[in-house]
This record gives sequence, C-alpha cells and structure tokens, in this order.
Amino acid sequence: MKKNAIVKIESKDSTLQEKVEIEIKNGKINYLENNKTVVLINLESQTLIRENSELYMELDLKEGKGNIYIKNLQKNITVLLKLKKIDIGKNKIVIQYEMEKELYSYQLEMED
Repeated sequence: MKKNAIVKIESKDSTLQEKVEIEIKNGKINYLENNKTVVLINLESQTLIRENSELYMELDLKEGKGNIYIKNLQKNITVLLKLKKIDIGKNKIVIQYEMEKELYSYQLEMED
C-alpha cells in the first residue's frame, strides 16, 4: 500500500522536513528522500535503516546499538544509542533517541 507522508528529522543543529511517498508492506515502511536516501523502518524489529551514496546506517532501537558504514572511507563505526520514546500509531510514528550525547527526533506522519 502506498501513501503520502511527511517525514521530519530533528537534531540540535538541524531540521529536515519533506513530503515523501511511502510504501507499507509486511510491517515495514520504506521510502526515498529528496536527497536520494533510501529509508526502511521495520516496525516489528524496531530497526531504522538509512542508505545513500555516502553512508549506510542501521539503528537497532530495541538493542540500543547502531552501525554506520562510511562508504568512501570503507569504515564501520559502532554507536550506542538510548531509546527515549517510540510511539507507533495508525498514521503517525514518533521515535526519539540519544546517540553520541545528542538527541534525535524522527517523525513520520501519514495522510489518510
């Protein structure tokens, strides 16, 4: 099923907000951001994956750890994260987590 949505990612230094077309299938949501970043959210395993030409980032919100692969450096970085809030509703998903002592907020609001 495809839907239009607004995604908003906030940190202390920046805010990104844009309209995207999401696809929902088997408890997973995926979409493509304007900057060519592919995003996959697995609602069941509470995993957030973001990939573009520069990096591959996989955050395991349940386990509190993440893996970031920087492509041009061919370097893997493991990070610890602390889930502050996860709220998965019918038309809205809110995820707040702390990584490297910085708070991040991710929101996905779907149109009916």
